[in-house]
Amino acid sequence: MRAVSLIIYVLLMRSWLWCWTPEHWFESPKSNRVVHYDIKGVLDWQKKIFEGRMKLTWRNSGTSATQDLPFHLYLNAFRHPDTSFMRANASKSKKNGADTWGYCEIKSAAINGNELSGYMGEDETVYWVHLPEPVKPNESIQIEVAWEARFPEIHAGSGWTDGYLAASMWYPKIGFFTGNQWICEPFHLGAMYSSDFGNFDVELSLPNALQLANTGTVITPLDESGNPVTDQFKRPVEATLDPDRRLNFVYKIHAEDVQDFSWIVALQGNWGIARLDFRDTQIFFYSILKNGYQLERLKKAVWSSLRYSEELFGAYPYPVLSIVDLPHKASSAVNSPTLAVISNVAFTPFKQHVVPEQIAIQKIGNQFFRGIIALGGSEDGSDKRAIETELAGWFTSKALERAYSALITSKRFCMEPGFSGWYASWPISLNCLNFDRCAMPHCLTANSHRQTSTVAVNQLEAILGRPVLEDIIRVYVTEKSFKHSKASDFRQIAERVSGRDLGSFWKNYIESCGILDYRIQSVIETSNASGTITLERLGSIAAPVTLWVRLKNGQEQSRTWNGEDKHATFSFDSPITAAVLDPGRNYPSLKSRMHSTYSDKPTRRGLHYWAQNIFGAIVGILQGIGVG
Repeated sequence: MRAVSLIIYVLLMRSWLWCWTPEHWFESPKSNRVVHYDIKGVLDWQKKIFEGRMKLTWRNSGTSATQDLPFHLYLNAFRHPDTSFMRANASKSKKNGADTWGYCEIKSAAINGNELSGYMGEDETVYWVHLPEPVKPNESIQIEVAWEARFPEIHAGSGWTDGYLAASMWYPKIGFFTGNQWICEPFHLGAMYSSDFGNFDVELSLPNALQLANTGTVITPLDESGNPVTDQFKRPVEATLDPDRRLNFVYKIHAEDVQDFSWIVALQGNWGIARLDFRDTQIFFYSILKNGYQLERLKKAVWSSLRYSEELFGAYPYPVLSIVDLPHKASSAVNSPTLAVISNVAFTPFKQHVVPEQIAIQKIGNQFFRGIIALGGSEDGSDKRAIETELAGWFTSKALERAYSALITSKRFCMEPGFSGWYASWPISLNCLNFDRCAMPHCLTANSHRQTSTVAVNQLEAILGRPVLEDIIRVYVTEKSFKHSKASDFRQIAERVSGRDLGSFWKNYIESCGILDYRIQSVIETSNASGTITLERLGSIAAPVTLWVRLKNGQEQSRTWNGEDKHATFSFDSPITAAVLDPGRNYPSLKSRMHSTYSDKPTRRGLHYWAQNIFGAIVGILQGIGVG
């Protein structure tokens, strides 16, 4: 039945996309389309300055009228060393040269040619525009905004480095109006911003020496007869000459039902571009040339993750997806719908394991759980444990396990954390798929604003079982795609699908962001040939845990501890030879696994251990270069 439903769903998806064109994606809106950005602007590559103007059409989807509209001006966070962002994040070490800083400045805002007044908000990254009259619920207004943005040397998600420029958070972006209040927080590292779904029509005038990757689809220009414009070799072109700047090309870009819009440029020749079609989605890969031979690995990883997502909860809804490779210094560039940023690596045995696959699959997970589902963290905005980050991490681990089980469980490069020279190559294994407890490749850690975490969802899987969790995620994605949901919505769906009260789980793993951490503190053999074992709770979560012991007399026994006290001591009538906490692995998120076992015979690493590690390293190098 599930397979039949999947086939029907895929056929429906295909029927929706059969008629799509670059300037028109869907027959009917997928979101409520509260906003429409019509943006035109030009980039001065030498000065890294963008001069833009836009017509913003905004509809009040709230329950009350509003007369003031807030705009995010993200780039003002990097205006000088003493901005709120730079001070809060101890970022004064950034270079002080004038050319390394950035800003976003609104030059004018008007309605029907009438200038509007405005004022700064809580800090320099929020600007409020005052309207002459309130906008009532379901009413729409159109505001004309002119602004100038200067991109900083890349820092915390946006800017330039070497021959690349990532235009993330580059335009005045209106806040999110819900009920009777605006949500438009000042910019801070790791912040999650709620924003409305809508459409974008963007015209970018760029120097002809640049390659472009972007959210959305580039609209092929037409001549006066309505035919595609071609070059001297009769090939269709994506851009036309800018009549006002003869060394510039103008790109027209369209996107529907997205929360944000980003674009990235590189000097001609920095990227090799390849295409892969998955169902009705066109996937473009922008690969740094030295990483080009990794392309097939990336293609397979993206294909595998899209196939897995299709089977789990539905097909990727957009007709286009761009995977953009940036240098490590630019790897913090913010992702946006249909645009996923990676930082690949050229082969080196010290960094190579599942790096391309892991990064690519993680970005696909983010496309779904942080792009298509507009989650905004916890209700109070504290972002204690973002459920969408948990779901993206869980998706990544399961997709890796499904498509690369042999790779992630292999012994290649599986050295101890203290082994000199191998710090960047610790692999992911099935016992280490909880990323926030694992050593991660450095390039992946740097490529995420928030380290991928699966603590809560892994624990939920242990409580409910994987089939039930998959049903929960399937329903959640189906009901909440292209909508604004709260973290509590996931709990409600989980309780509805599972039929269980998850209040205790939610309090421990979501609201408190607690840690489940037990250890065996001491094992003592007493004088009368008996033994005691003392357990200690190190984390804030108190949950029942099972202790298994083997005694010297050959017996095996189990004890259950509720974990409410800080310590617990258990006595046995024979000395203890071995002990394991949580032997059934009911708590995948248990932090200190290495401190939850005991043996009276310490492990000794002899020739076999080191021979196995050396052999694994040799096999990994040979497989990495295509041999074996």
